[in-house]
Amino acid sequence: MLLTALTTALGLVPLAIGLNFDFFGLFTSLSPELFWGGEQAAWWGPMAVAVIVGIIFATFLTLILVPVLYSVVDDPARFFRRSEPVEGGVRDSHVDGDSAILVSPLIPEPGREGKVAAVAGN
Repeated sequence: MLLTALTTALGLVPLAIGLNFDFFGLFTSLSPELFWGGEQAAWWGPMAVAVIVGIIFATFLTLILVPVLYSVVDDPARFFRRSEPVEGGVRDSHVDGDSAILVSPLIPEPGREGKVAAVAGN
């Protein structure tokens, strides 16, 4: 997304600043002329500026503002989530509607003091 927006904005810069290229002269006599201004620049220049500003603004919204707002909304929900302590861990009441026990690796299970925890699935 960033590369597409950047190349589009940079590709419209010559149109926005009023640089004209004579394609008719290029194809008929192989001598293209570059010139500034003219009717084409007056007509298409403001549109090019509007597209450049719009693409930069939309990129900012998509890549910066949306993730920041998502983080702002998501963090308080995680902070205010209710958890109740139980023996051997914490009971979390917000796991898919069911309650699950979250076991801390620092708290040994009863009867397993001094033993290394087994890998899950074994």
